[in-house]
Amino acid sequence: MKHDLTPSQRLWIEVFGVYGLPRLDERKVLDIVAQLPQRQAQAVRLRFGFKGSPITYEELRRVLFRLDGRGSVSRETARLEIKKALRDLRRPKWKQQWETAKK
Repeated sequence: MKHDLTPSQRLWIEVFGVYGLPRLDERKVLDIVAQLPQRQAQAVRLRFGFKGSPITYEELRRVLFRLDGRGSVSRETARLEIKKALRDLRRPKWKQQWETAKK
């Protein structure tokens, strides 16, 4: 991941590709992320660095816990949580919210 980008810009690239990298209001982007299921939202905030530096899937797997509460998830499960979150963030129902997040 590029470290000279804001967390919002890193997320934008993953969700929409690079076609036009707008300046984004980080609070509005976090409001969009907060609408995801809790574990997906947590994974996105950590993976893209909204809470400090971006973390790897290996680090993310240690933070996320299994739904049954028994320990951490696998690296693949952490990757799939991010994949599902990105898919959800691409949905048309959030298009207007993404537009308002642009500065």
